[in-house]
Order: sequence, then C-alpha cells, then structure tokens
Amino acid sequence: LHDSFPIFSHYLQTQRRRGQYEKAVEFALEALNKAGRAHAGMVQAQAHGNLANYYLYLGNIGGASEHLQQAIQLFEAVDARADLMIDLNLLGIVDDADGDVSGATRSYERAYQIGVELDRKADAALYAANESLAFIKDKQWSHAATWNRKASDLDRQADGKPTAPYIARNQARIAAGQGNMNEAVQWCHALLLDSQKNQILRWEAYE
Repeated sequence: LHDSFPIFSHYLQTQRRRGQYEKAVEFALEALNKAGRAHAGMVQAQAHGNLANYYLYLGNIGGASEHLQQAIQLFEAVDARADLMIDLNLLGIVDDADGDVSGATRSYERAYQIGVELDRKADAALYAANESLAFIKDKQWSHAATWNRKASDLDRQADGKPTAPYIARNQARIAAGQGNMNEAVQWCHALLLDSQKNQILRWEAYE
C-alpha cells in the first residue's frame, strides 16, 4: 500500500487540477479504506489530509474539520511532526473560516511551536502570521501585535522572507484597528510594493 500511495496522490492532484473535486474525494475515500484495512497509520493520515483539502475546496467545512482531526491524531501516533504541523495549520484555517477563533489560535500556536522545534523558520513565521490574523479578526490587538512580531522575527531569518507581505498586511490592520491611520497607510504602501504577484493581498491593501 505504501508503494501505491504515490499513485493515489498523483491521481488526486490530477483531478484537483481539472477541478473534479468530487472524483478526487471518491478516490481519496478508496485510499482511506484500503489504508484502514492494511492498518497503515501514516497512509491513513495522509488520506484524511487529502480528504480534508478536497472537502475544504468543496465548501464542506465540517467534513474538512473532521478529517483533519483524524489526520492529526494519526500523525501524532506515528510522531510525524512535519505532517502534523502542516495539518494543524490547516485545521486553524478551517476553524477560522468557521468562526472558531479559540480553536484556530490553538491550532496555529501548536503548528508554530512544532515549526520552531524543527527549525522550519519560514513555516513557523507563516503560522505566527496566521495566529496574528485570527486575533485581528477578533479585535484582540495586543495579542495580534505580539504574534505579528514573532512572525517578523522569524521571517527575517528565513530565506527570501516569504511571509513579509502577510506580516505587512497584518501590521496595517493592527494599526488601523488601534486608530493609527497614518501608520496603517504607510504599511499599505509597503504592502503594495511587496505583493506584486499576490492580487489578494494587493486588493486588501487598496481596501
């Protein structure tokens, strides 16, 4: 089964590129059933993670959350920390989309801690920025600022500073939320210069 899993993954990626998410879900369920019969914990966890991604694309937040929680339990059981980190961050995104701020921040913080322990600075910076954004949405400005500083500190140590535009976005929103509009405008200008290829972030800066 472990040898065949790359074939499953390739098929799933192909269906996703084609926009055929229902077929991808059907195939991922088949992979999950086979993994369960073979008692292959790592493969089961990966299949749950794939299903979570496809349910999320289909707008099924509850289904995505359920599969992510199962994936996380399985990754914990086999001590697959890098995979665990990724799915914890995704669970944070799902909880955030569902309006569960406390759930989102718990997941982001765990992902961040694992990223730091694994010396994955770019990943940890992104998870800290996600944590900051969750607090921004909940108008917890002090917590948001603290986590954005953590993201910035790590991002400066990462190759290429990949999280810098998201940190700038967060800083602009924190400044605006605290009534510092001049500072917010300065951060928005910086964001426009630093997000040439990210249209979503550019749109946020204009807003």
